[in-house]
Amino acid sequence: MKLLTRIVSAGLMAAMLLSAIACGTSGNEEQGTTTATQAVAEQTTVGDAASTEPTETQDPATVPEIPEVTYEGETFLVANDIIGDTKYSSDSMFNFEVTGDIYEDAVYDRTVLIEEKYKIKLEEIKVGSTDLINTVMAGTDEYDLHTATLSNMNAVVNRKCVYDLYEIDELHLEKAWWDQNAQQKCSFDGKLYYTFSDFVITGVDNSRATYFNKTLHNQLGLEDLYQLVDEGKWTYDKMAEMAKIAVSDLNGDGQITTDDRMGIYNGNTTFYEAMLTGCGAELVQMGEDGIPYFFWLEEQERFVEVYQTLLSTFMADDIYIKGGGELDNFKQDRTLFTIAVLSYAVKWRAETIEFGILPVPKWDEAQENYLNVSPNGHALMIPVTVVDTDRVGNILEALSYYSSKYYSEDAAMPAYFEKALTAKSARDNESAKSLEIIHDNICYTVKIVANSLSFYTQLDNFNMNISSVIKANEKVQRKLLAKTIEELGAE
Repeated sequence: MKLLTRIVSAGLMAAMLLSAIACGTSGNEEQGTTTATQAVAEQTTVGDAASTEPTETQDPATVPEIPEVTYEGETFLVANDIIGDTKYSSDSMFNFEVTGDIYEDAVYDRTVLIEEKYKIKLEEIKVGSTDLINTVMAGTDEYDLHTATLSNMNAVVNRKCVYDLYEIDELHLEKAWWDQNAQQKCSFDGKLYYTFSDFVITGVDNSRATYFNKTLHNQLGLEDLYQLVDEGKWTYDKMAEMAKIAVSDLNGDGQITTDDRMGIYNGNTTFYEAMLTGCGAELVQMGEDGIPYFFWLEEQERFVEVYQTLLSTFMADDIYIKGGGELDNFKQDRTLFTIAVLSYAVKWRAETIEFGILPVPKWDEAQENYLNVSPNGHALMIPVTVVDTDRVGNILEALSYYSSKYYSEDAAMPAYFEKALTAKSARDNESAKSLEIIHDNICYTVKIVANSLSFYTQLDNFNMNISSVIKANEKVQRKLLAKTIEELGAE
């Protein structure tokens, strides 16, 4: 379809050119009529990246700068660590057959396009972080690209196994198909060893979203949640207020359990990790100097306020019930809210369940953005053993651009969202904006440094005296952080 469109467009351009030559005169030029030569000079073929100059009406951030190069049958090999990982809605970066699945077919289109356009063969194999490290230590130029979970980044970066992506000139990381939030959260001391783009869904698929039961929401006559999001009023206290209304002791035994109707039903770590991040109190944050720091130490007063407020708010009135198996409760209309990975949207659309998608609530209306934690997605890296970085950079840039909406509304990333929105019977148009907000405001967990103090255990034990826990662990944690930063080679 895209190829046909380009052929038709080329035909129309040729017709316009011939017409302009036949009709053009010097008198027309004097009257301001555009000549055929001027018309051709002013055209930019964005989809094919033939021009490096955007038109005046185009945002330069959405115009690719990929050279017209070919690689005559060479193989572009991706060491894909996500193969077989069940936490994602899809584990493949390439697809070589049409399946009828909207996302998989978009990946197939991308695979064919890149292979034909650049005369290259795309291939992926399952390779873990340990194997990558061993390959690099052996000095073998085997893999062109590698994916690794954020939890393994410390070992990969510490052993200097990957390039600083800022040094790969062929990567235009300021462009819109590269995740700008990832660059802020995943960089270290002005260097970027791993990141995310629209080429991979792992970052957004792993991000947390708020799900609400539409049937129950309508039965209770609650406020329009999408309007609250639009107006910046979707906050933690608004969530708690609605959840309290939903709570009902259905079996009359005097306590709220999974047999009753719950306001919020969630796994403890998932819920509080998302809420702390959503309220701007993420445990590890990135300083303006590019060095990570412990928010709970350096901004302890603010952290304690958010921690205690969230815990006291959701402990009250049986608003929050801890547990798993969120889908079953949603299907039986027994819980109003749950926070879960965005990949659930794709899986739940196959069920007979009416649900909507929202970003994670903010702290208050004054907070600028909705922040949606993505704690353990697989990021993109280029091994230092790669010799031809020009080739790898060009192909990775192309894979990222041709996956984005800036190339086509039928590209892989738009197709992923379409799949997350479309059920058997209808499309959830109202949740579309929420997906865009989540995509544009992913908050990647900084795991290049480790926080060995388990706040989630404290939350699980309903420990309000978190200040004493911080004080008791402060010296040890500061030393561990300083040692890690030193090992990572901050200049």
